Amino acid sequence: MAFEQCYPGCGRHITPYISFMDGLINSSKDVEHLVVKGIISHQLGSDEDVDTLINNLRKEMVFDTNKNYMSDISKQLNEHYEQKWRTWTATFKREYLKDPWKIISLVAACLLILLTAAQAAYSMVSYHFPKT
Repeated sequence: MAFEQCYPGCGRHITPYISFMDGLINSSKDVEHLVVKGIISHQLGSDEDVDTLINNLRKEMVFDTNKNYMSDISKQLNEHYEQKWRTWTATFKREYLKDPWKIISLVAACLLILLTAAQAAYSMVSYHFPKT
């Protein structure tokens, strides 16, 4: 990366990749997720070390993020991330479907709402169409 920055005739391949990875990795949990999914692998001591390394590599780098071979992937990733229903689905899975007790309480709450709606509908029907 230092060679690419200092030598003007050199192609830009490492710098955009490091910039892209810096955008993906903001914490050790991000590194852990990428390792579990098989996207990256590392021989460093811990995920925190990888996080620190990637985030410190780009500190003093001067780089145009819009003019490189990774810019299209970054735009597609940002468009994917900005879809609200995907964020809501991920939050729902992360918050409500990770614990069996939360799943049971969610099912019970949904069942209670359905039974309440059925009771209200039955009350309205019996009021408007009384049995004679």
